[in-house]
Amino acid sequence: MKAVASFAGMLLLLSSLLLVSSACNQGAGTPSAVVREHVRLLNERRFEEFYELHAQGALPPKEVYLEQLEKLYPVGAETTDVVIVREEIDGDRATVTWSSRQTYPGQEEKIVEVTTTLVRENGSWKIGGGTSPVS
Repeated sequence: MKAVASFAGMLLLLSSLLLVSSACNQGAGTPSAVVREHVRLLNERRFEEFYELHAQGALPPKEVYLEQLEKLYPVGAETTDVVIVREEIDGDRATVTWSSRQTYPGQEEKIVEVTTTLVRENGSWKIGGGTSPVS
């Protein structure tokens, strides 16, 4: 039950984290590149930069969110083997379906597949609509 709650928490984290984007990713030319940057920053525990990848107003205030993120993605957690399954762009909205291997301390490794929604904001792709598991 605890593992399910942790997994659900991580999916919520990913959805929140993939909601908006920032100046740090203005060079990312595709929605898939934004998703990959999101994972890289998360793994490197560069949470402030990670926060900046999201669209303005999509996440709680920075201080609150960073505190939540420390709990949801503890030291030793890792997202690896990212595979972009599909990228669909429709004007200023995009969806990226991707899979990854997620490892959390004290839990079994999981392979997950999720879809992340992004928006184009001032010419750059930002995580803007959330991340949800693929059924």
